[in-house]
Amino acid sequence: MKDNNSKTSEETHKAPDGCAFNTSSAGALENKNFITKTLLSIKNFYIKHFTIYKEIEPMMIQIDYIKAQMCMIRTELEEEIEMVTRDLNLYKNVVEMMARELPDMFWLKDTNGNYVFANEEIKNKLLLNHNPIGQNDVQLANAAKAVYGPDNHTFGEKCANSDQVVTESMVKQRFMESGKVKGKMLYLEVYKAPLVVDGEFIGVFGSGRDMTEYVEAYIQQRELLKKLFPNLVAKFDNIFAKYSFESDIQ
Repeated sequence: MKDNNSKTSEETHKAPDGCAFNTSSAGALENKNFITKTLLSIKNFYIKHFTIYKEIEPMMIQIDYIKAQMCMIRTELEEEIEMVTRDLNLYKNVVEMMARELPDMFWLKDTNGNYVFANEEIKNKLLLNHNPIGQNDVQLANAAKAVYGPDNHTFGEKCANSDQVVTESMVKQRFMESGKVKGKMLYLEVYKAPLVVDGEFIGVFGSGRDMTEYVEAYIQQRELLKKLFPNLVAKFDNIFAKYSFESDIQ
């Protein structure tokens, strides 16, 4: 008589990893079917996904190509931006150095005649204002008259509106402008030019050189020559009138 607790050849054995397998003949067939189904499922899974992969593979290749092109474009743009930035900094430093170190006056006005830029020379010697940006010549002159008196600040009163002349002609021109600043005469040789960017007129750029020392010396010498050789001076005035400062000064 067999013990009910005894193990037969058809009993269930435990695999080393703890998974149970039925070792009976029916169980073996069941296990085989399970394995077959599993392998078939795996096969179908890979076939399905491989088919999808084959369909999207060209798209993925195209995406990789686009990404590579974008990286290349980005690198080129970064190099271009770096080069442009370097050039802009160079030009900016050069302009700032010229405006700071050269003895001439430099300024830029917008189309309404308001100052956009002014170097220290014109601020200190003519405008008498450390922050003229956004103001025009009339406003600055009135402020100076209020401080020094109307008779002691007359610069530009007898001069034509040179900004308007340049704006209407759209060509650079030379002017001699004069008047009193802080009670003393100031003579400037002024060059003005229209500033055009991308075909658009945005303002008038100007530079002024202090000619006071030379003009006053010229006036003194001329007065002396008039006393000594009045007829000769008059004769030469007719010949060299276009080279004289006098017409500009008066």
